[in-house]
Amino acid sequence: MSIVLHARLLCTRRLLENRGTMAGVWLFQAVLRAVLLAGLCVSVWMLSTLHRHAAPLSAGARAALYALFAAAAVFAGALYALVAHCTARWFLQNARCAQRFRSYFARFSFRETCAVLYSFWLRRVLSGVRMLAYLAPALAGAGALWLTLRTKGLSVPLLLAAVLLEALALLAGLYFGFADVQRYAFVDAVFLYERCGVLDALRESRRLSAGLSFACANARLRFLPWAALCVLVLPVLYVAPYARQSAACVALLAVEKRQPAAPAEKPVVFLCAKRTDGCIRVENQV
Repeated sequence: MSIVLHARLLCTRRLLENRGTMAGVWLFQAVLRAVLLAGLCVSVWMLSTLHRHAAPLSAGARAALYALFAAAAVFAGALYALVAHCTARWFLQNARCAQRFRSYFARFSFRETCAVLYSFWLRRVLSGVRMLAYLAPALAGAGALWLTLRTKGLSVPLLLAAVLLEALALLAGLYFGFADVQRYAFVDAVFLYERCGVLDALRESRRLSAGLSFACANARLRFLPWAALCVLVLPVLYVAPYARQSAACVALLAVEKRQPAAPAEKPVVFLCAKRTDGCIRVENQV
């Protein structure tokens, strides 16, 4: 059985067992992340406002306000990343066995917290760079088309053909880029299983995603038609936890499948038969 199919069956089982708690955890983290994102935006807006209207303030007061709002922005961004990691870890543990809501509040040491924050934002930056690289041909074609229309103009058939090619290039770039960034989809599962550095977790996640990138991308994209129902607000409490749990099940099964077998604590003893002097003698060999 493939990992994706096994993950789908496991996710369906968790929905039947723990649907209410899954919806509660997702709603809790969505509210927390919305509040923190709003605080981050307010801090950035206050910094820009202070930069434009800083003339009446003294240099010391201006520096203190800059430091205050910058610290608030950093704190909001750090809490945003921690909430996202705690949610990912809860869904990973829920994939292993049904969890309660209180297990959402994970405890981390200072070193683990720094590793979580660094890996969270590093993955976002690397994913953005990779997506931009896949979209570069479509963006370059769009720029060339815009310059052509501005200077020379095109006939209607050529314009339609160019727009169609641009749309196909954009969709292809989005799909292949989304499949490529799945190499970072297993980092949280690697952190859950073993203590390692951020770069080691990224390498292990890339190794685990070999051969699974397109399968993981397709498993996530199959929720797009269901996302249209989320405009009615209530279906989001079913679709969003289902999508998160499905991705967590895929990551957990991929990590568990590739885990090396534990070495035996005692040597394995084999029985070996030898023929000596016309008789058979049984000996122990390690």
